[in-house]
Amino acid sequence: MNTYNELDENQQAEFIAKLIVVIQKDEVSFHDAQKIVKHGERIGIFDNIKIGHHAVYQENNLLTTTK
Repeated sequence: MNTYNELDENQQAEFIAKLIVVIQKDEVSFHDAQKIVKHGERIGIFDNIKIGHHAVYQENNLLTTTK
């Protein structure tokens, strides 16, 4: 099995699209995905990552966001 980074751009896009569909269509998969996201939050995967309209920055007061 490949790692995500070993997939080509089309394979990555297909994988992400399938993830979205399965969590939209299947409650068990949705709850599994919630666990994955919570794990990512615990280990800091989302630090310094902008997701949606909200910027996420480390608390150093050097960066600000505008709406």
